[in-house]
Amino acid sequence: MHCNDNCLGPCSQSDGSCSPCKDGYWGDKCDQRCLANCKSCMSGDKCNTCDEGYWGNTCTQCNANCAYSCDLISGICQKKCSKGFWGDYCNYTCSDSCNGECVKATGYCKQCKSKSMYGPDCNQECSTNCLLNECEITSGDCTKGCTKDFVGSRCEHRACSLNCLPAIKNETVCSHVDGKCLYGCREGFIGDLCDDRRRHHGNYYE
Repeated sequence: MHCNDNCLGPCSQSDGSCSPCKDGYWGDKCDQRCLANCKSCMSGDKCNTCDEGYWGNTCTQCNANCAYSCDLISGICQKKCSKGFWGDYCNYTCSDSCNGECVKATGYCKQCKSKSMYGPDCNQECSTNCLLNECEITSGDCTKGCTKDFVGSRCEHRACSLNCLPAIKNETVCSHVDGKCLYGCREGFIGDLCDDRRRHHGNYYE
């Protein structure tokens, strides 16, 4: 008796049964096809292993948004998602305010389209007191410093002393970190913040 071409091992001369079978076939005589995209199976409705890009007992196709393949058992996308998607199965869409990509596990934007926005979904506005309205994506802290006379990580405090000497240009007159006057003090005042009065004696100060 001629063995079925799908037999990998020798077959019985009495009934043609054989084992193992070539990939994609099953049955006593290796004459039955496995499900589509099934590499090996023991029956016609349950796969043991799937072709690359497919998963599960029935070899379901991995989500098209998986940048690479998916786990053969769970279907969870491996490594990362295609640009604009997130989630275990890459079936969620990143915020429209993200600059293309977001974190696979959380959906948080990696960058915002606008430098004047921040937050996980880039839907919060940086302080208008931030120089150039630019801030850090996670905290909202100003990244370029503050507009004139404001201090604080988010430039939330108007704290420059009125006793600071003015800047040459239209710039802040004190440090946005600690409020120290950058160009010195007006006459009659001393200290980093120009908040101490100098004592006046006749025609001079001490």
